[in-house]
Amino acid sequence: MKITYCLNCGDFVTPLRAWRATREWRWCFCREVGTRWRDGERGLLEVTSKSGADWLRVIGMNNTFINFALEQPPLKEGVSPEPYGPEQWRAVHDLTCKAADGYLFSTRKRSCWALIVRPGESGDVFEIDYAEASQ
Repeated sequence: MKITYCLNCGDFVTPLRAWRATREWRWCFCREVGTRWRDGERGLLEVTSKSGADWLRVIGMNNTFINFALEQPPLKEGVSPEPYGPEQWRAVHDLTCKAADGYLFSTRKRSCWALIVRPGESGDVFEIDYAEASQ
């Protein structure tokens, strides 16, 4: 999962889910920053900023961790749901950080399920010229 953040207005911008149907850009509140999927299936993101890459960040979150965190076991009658304990969170954190060495999540890189990158810091975020994107 990826979210683009505008450092100018503080808006979070997600790319359109229907990336196969439309290649439209999504823009932050002040139109400083835009984002869209290049290939949503492969997690390839395009970003742009009117004032250059220093005005945006991409927040990346490991899908395995998110899927675990959002899991809701069905409630059974007479059984109260227990929240995940710290050991379970640590275990899923460790699991997601066992990613292949090429991933920023891996223990050889950032060793975390969530990260913040600038364009050019990862092979799945591509900076596009603002004039081209805003047409």
